[in-house]
Amino acid sequence: MSVASQFQVDLSSLNLPGARLSRGKMVGARIVRTNLSGADLRNAVLDGADLTGASLENADLRGASVDGAIFTDAVLKGTDLRGVDLRRAINLTPKQVQEALTDNQTKSSLVTVER
Repeated sequence: MSVASQFQVDLSSLNLPGARLSRGKMVGARIVRTNLSGADLRNAVLDGADLTGASLENADLRGASVDGAIFTDAVLKGTDLRGVDLRRAINLTPKQVQEALTDNQTKSSLVTVER
């Protein structure tokens, strides 16, 4: 998505299952209550993105950057978070991570930050 790599994006409340957004730069994007189930977000830059209430069920976020991304009430069931550094993710709960697919690196980097 070339637009996402150039401008701040508002994808709030959109229905985008299976969207192909790998390598997209969505820094500070509003992705509130968006359906991204099954989406390809591999290596996407989601730093500072607001994913409040977003459905990322079965989405692929392998290698994505989520520094400062807000995960309040986001659905991560089956989401592939392998290789994602979660240390600076905001409002990400242990339950959300347990429902996702993770690896040793992902689990060891988890620190839940409440805002």
